[in-house]
Amino acid sequence: FVQGKLFRVPDADHGIFFSGECCIFLCIYWKEEELNNAKYEQDSESEDEEAEDEFEAILYFWTGRDAPSNLWPRFTLQHAPQLMDLVKKKYQCDLEIRRMFQQRETERFLSHFRRKSIIYRGPYSPGCEYSRARLFQMRQMSSIITQRTVEVPLSASVLDSTYCFILVAPHEKRPGGVVYVWIGRQTRDADAQTAMTMSTIISRAYDNAENATSRYVIRVAPENGEHPSFLRLLSYNGRSMTKDTDVPALVRYSAGSMRCLLPAPGVLPDYDLKRLFRCSNRTGSFVVSEISQDFCQDDLDHNDCFLLGSRRRVYLWVGKDTSDVVQKLALKSAQTFVADQGDGYPRDGVEKVFAGEESLVFQRFFHGWWPEA
Repeated sequence: FVQGKLFRVPDADHGIFFSGECCIFLCIYWKEEELNNAKYEQDSESEDEEAEDEFEAILYFWTGRDAPSNLWPRFTLQHAPQLMDLVKKKYQCDLEIRRMFQQRETERFLSHFRRKSIIYRGPYSPGCEYSRARLFQMRQMSSIITQRTVEVPLSASVLDSTYCFILVAPHEKRPGGVVYVWIGRQTRDADAQTAMTMSTIISRAYDNAENATSRYVIRVAPENGEHPSFLRLLSYNGRSMTKDTDVPALVRYSAGSMRCLLPAPGVLPDYDLKRLFRCSNRTGSFVVSEISQDFCQDDLDHNDCFLLGSRRRVYLWVGKDTSDVVQKLALKSAQTFVADQGDGYPRDGVEKVFAGEESLVFQRFFHGWWPEA
């Protein structure tokens, strides 16, 4: 749904989304026959009513993080009535519209893409979105169905030994390029295989954008065995360099300084054991409620405080518009949370995190974190 108009997405691009746009996904489900004897004993009033029960139609309106806010009301006023009439005539059933938000989709929606959904940063522009280098992180936040491949900032600081990353590096003066698959030293074998599959999908998209075939080469970049060009892209992000020999050392320091925060091999990382709670008084009384483990950066509301619990530390995120009363009550709740945990993990207390000042350690609990503009 680009600039208020509907464009058919090619079958090869199913599961590819852009954070600056909205996408409409129409699903027609065949209803399973209810094996209820009472149903067969009832007299059928009409054959039309029976036909209406054969199909279920759901339209998912997916909204990107950076999408214009006027696209949803535009769709509901201009296009939704037409689609409802079309579905009613063709399938004799009502159309249900469900709104989805980026990285907060339901598992039923995600199951259609079989763990192969890709989210690009920015708006959709034919051809232009495949003209620059991009870095993607592949990660699942809760169940395996929630696995997504999301574009992240082009920086060595986001590399994480527990996950796989895909770096697309187009050539500057000729068609084609290289797709690097960065495999962390603590990555599971199954995730590494899936990353290879995702790199093939991404490279094919770049090939099709250039009307070429087999011009993007896939290379595996294991941790501590990266190609110099891979390091150069993440270290300087397109800026000019003085000495090529300085690039590996600079990137090693940048990425290595973050790797020291990772646990020993075989131990679950701290951000894989996480729980997020909202601390709010929006209902008139102070309430602490847990958010699904498939949370994202957009769940952090500036009017509230959020309690993020992990194995070793509890973080209290404070929004820019949070009242002093909510902050005090949230801090007390965080202290109570630390005292009541009986899972055997020692925690260092509560660390306050203010919006816009999040550390890299805090950001790693979220998939696809982008610094706010």
